Amino acid sequence: MGKLDGGNYSLLLDKNDYQRFIKNLGLNNSTKDSQNDEASTSSKENSFHTFNENVRIKTYELKLSKIIKGLNDSEHIKVLIEHWQKYYA
Repeated sequence: MGKLDGGNYSLLLDKNDYQRFIKNLGLNNSTKDSQNDEASTSSKENSFHTFNENVRIKTYELKLSKIIKGLNDSEHIKVLIEHWQKYYA
């Protein structure tokens, strides 16, 4: 649940599913500079969200069917996200 709560799905999905997942969230146009760079994030304005924070927000806001659409491992990730949404979000 820690990976999901932190918005870090990269180790939970294979490369193709992760790319589809990010596209489903509408974050596929995010820059690499914003991804997981906590050191530089601390010096930026508080209104700026890191890539993982944006993933977490979108995973909370969007319908589960949209989030997992087209994923090869949709059944497993669906169960994890449902649990996260129910108990952690």
